[in-house]
Amino acid sequence: SNMVEVEIQVPEYKLWCPDDPMLYRITASVQSHASIDENSVRFGFRDFRFENGYFRLNGKRIFLKGSNFSTHYPVGYTVPLDEDMLRRDVVNMKALGFNFVRIPFGCPNPRVLDIYDELGILVQQEHYGCWQLGYYGRYKFPKPDNLKDLLINRFENSIRGIIMRDRNHLLTKILFVLDFGIFGLKMAIFDSTVKGFF
Repeated sequence: SNMVEVEIQVPEYKLWCPDDPMLYRITASVQSHASIDENSVRFGFRDFRFENGYFRLNGKRIFLKGSNFSTHYPVGYTVPLDEDMLRRDVVNMKALGFNFVRIPFGCPNPRVLDIYDELGILVQQEHYGCWQLGYYGRYKFPKPDNLKDLLINRFENSIRGIIMRDRNHLLTKILFVLDFGIFGLKMAIFDSTVKGFF
């Protein structure tokens, strides 16, 4: 496989923010003989940072207003096929004045992330691995040393997977790794894993 890097200038672009969630779309096509492969993703421009004890979005201090949210769909719906059912909860959040939501217990479905992007809601996103090391830290396994390497490997793979999958979603500002468990070990693994992406 070959890697191609292309630099594109976007003149007079608008920054994404909860009040005006401006999104752009980029489409890449690769043709080899009669075969064409195409991928299209949406993205936005923003600058989000934690500075002097405050969150700042696009240079302005922002107060995050929201709550925990675990999806509650009817029995039999792991992820609803109906787009309106996915959108309903996010529309209600926006109507309540939310600009932020924490999604615990694993990462959300990518279709839901698209809706958060569109409606201008920031997301604190967890990944499945943040629970695995928690179990290692709290429970006594018969052979914990044998399990430790396995759980650390799953933790790293979970972080990599969520970054690779959702890196074009501008809403994913906070990747949370401290839910339950041995925080020092988690942060050390998270730091070394994430540095490989930047």
